[in-house]
Amino acid sequence: MRQGAFAILIAVLLTALLPGASTRTQPARTDLNLLIAIDCSYSVNSAEFQLQSVGIANALRSDEVFAAIQSGRFGRISIAVIQWSGPDTQEIVVPWTLVASRNDAFSIADQVEAAPRLTAEGVTAIGSAITFAIDYHAKAPFFADRQVIDMQADGTSTWSRGVPIRQARNRAVDNGLVVNGLPILNEIPYLHHYFRNHVIGGPGSFIEIAENYRAFETAIKRKLIREIRGMALSRRAHDASVT
Repeated sequence: MRQGAFAILIAVLLTALLPGASTRTQPARTDLNLLIAIDCSYSVNSAEFQLQSVGIANALRSDEVFAAIQSGRFGRISIAVIQWSGPDTQEIVVPWTLVASRNDAFSIADQVEAAPRLTAEGVTAIGSAITFAIDYHAKAPFFADRQVIDMQADGTSTWSRGVPIRQARNRAVDNGLVVNGLPILNEIPYLHHYFRNHVIGGPGSFIEIAENYRAFETAIKRKLIREIRGMALSRRAHDASVT
């Protein structure tokens, strides 16, 4: 019996010393798990949808965003991208994907730019989109100290449809997530105030304003750099106050 137990112990120790044995059952570590949520509600026409997709793609291809990715402790992040509109309308465009090289970033950019509008047009259910993002964050195969939901929209949430927005935002914060926002002031000039009061939440959360869809690419690039680096880079950003 003692010899059998000793043999098992030796086998376990040898297995532990094999290359990669200690990491096979452990999730990869990243500096950030970032979910980008693209508004596809009624208020977004086909040209505006395309400006969002191209803007995100070009930002991910930029030298500045890749430098931000490399600047972290692990030098890698993970990204997922979804489209959303109504209460039950959320679609995954890019599943959780590790970004550790330029090729990784370009691959995600290509997928985002090439993806058609996958969701049915619907009301602006921001709370339901945040809820979907919370649940999808829980499925990420990577472990990160920072988990962020990047919400973008050109309108306020339809109050009578879907998960109440404050309920969703507060659930995200309670689960250790940060919700940042990119309000597009295409139709509602006060939308940034709405985002600050109702959408964003969590430590260091902020908004980045796009005055219109033509300004979206510049805004999303600035926002991604700040989210990835975890530091304030935009004078237009505002700290969160969960109420």
